[in-house]
Amino acid sequence: MITILDLKEKREISPEEFYEEISSRLFDKLNKEAQSPYHDYPELLTKSHTAKILNVSVGTVDNYVTNGWLTKLRQGKSIRYKKSEVINLFKNNLKSLTS
Repeated sequence: MITILDLKEKREISPEEFYEEISSRLFDKLNKEAQSPYHDYPELLTKSHTAKILNVSVGTVDNYVTNGWLTKLRQGKSIRYKKSEVINLFKNNLKSLTS
C-alpha cells in the first residue's frame, strides 16, 4: 500500500490506484497547458501550426494523414487541418504516453 497525503486527508491506496491518480492528475494538468497556448489559433490550421501543436515535423504531419490519424481539408489551393482534430490527436498521444 502507498500512503497519499492530501491537504484534506491521509489515505492508503493500492499501487494501481496510485498510478491512476497520478496519471489522471498529470493528464489533466498537461491537457490544460496544451490547450491554453493554442486558443488564439484559428479553427483551421496550417501544416506548420499543426506540427507546432503536435511537436512534430511537417513530414510527420504528412505521415499522420497517410496513416489516417489526421484529415487534411482543401481550402482553395491551401491545405488545412481542423484544430479540434489536432488537439484530440495530441490528447490521445498524451494518454498513450501516460498509460
